[in-house]
Amino acid sequence: MKGKIGLLVLAVSLMISQTAQAGQWTGAIPTQTRADWAAEYDTPTVGPAATRGMAELLDQPNGNVIMTYYPNVRVQVLDVEGKWVRVRVGDEDNGSLTGYMNVYVLAYTEDGIRTLLGRITSYASTGEVRVMKACDAQSEEIARTNLGWTQILGCNNGWIHVRTLDVPEKTGFVKGTLEDYKFVQDDAIGYCITEPKDDELSYEKAVEEAKRILLEQQTPYNGSEEPVTRELLDACSTWVQCNYIPQNEAPLTYMVSFYSTDEMRRDGMPDIYTVIDLKVDGNQVVGFGFGNG
Repeated sequence: MKGKIGLLVLAVSLMISQTAQAGQWTGAIPTQTRADWAAEYDTPTVGPAATRGMAELLDQPNGNVIMTYYPNVRVQVLDVEGKWVRVRVGDEDNGSLTGYMNVYVLAYTEDGIRTLLGRITSYASTGEVRVMKACDAQSEEIARTNLGWTQILGCNNGWIHVRTLDVPEKTGFVKGTLEDYKFVQDDAIGYCITEPKDDELSYEKAVEEAKRILLEQQTPYNGSEEPVTRELLDACSTWVQCNYIPQNEAPLTYMVSFYSTDEMRRDGMPDIYTVIDLKVDGNQVVGFGFGNG
């Protein structure tokens, strides 16, 4: 998608130190999780959670393995059944699996997720791969992309569960096994993808703040000298990703993307792809950054 549209990327470089702020956590960032933090969030709870390490999704308690997931993959806990939780992995409306995980493999609640390091696991394909809605070659195709432009969530002996990185992101399934593709990386990173809590800046307000800043800064679009207009921004589709960076004084960064719709192109409006990063403390924007990407 990025190759098909004009490109204006407004992004802030995130400087991530190797130690956390005083009162939170000190020492070198471990390769997997901050286990001393994560242990505080081990009470099974319906709602968001994330895998602490490699985790198996089963078809029933003590049943067969459906998929094996990498560390720090978000799940939605649907029910707690003794030593098991029933979870959904993936977007509710696209490319998801539902099954059971042992209660001990997850960190619970949004605060618990934020104790875990993010992780980038990626493999590359020689060409585009089909991303399917289900683990079924006859299911709906929801995207085509190079496997290297996806985040690997998990795998089994016939399918790979992925999240596409084109905006807007989608979860889906790629036919094959990881042995069929070229390994790129499997590394921990110093932040994690999170969701805003009730007392934090909502996605809707983040979009409005992003529009306000882009207009106040008279930001040109697509390399032109013309500043972007409210009309163009309002016509765009939007997508927001919230990152939690525990080392930062303002630990939340909202990456707000604006991108042209097919309707805009049919109407002859300029192609736009714009991203702005908002640094947020609670529900207040305390900084932003932009530059050519």
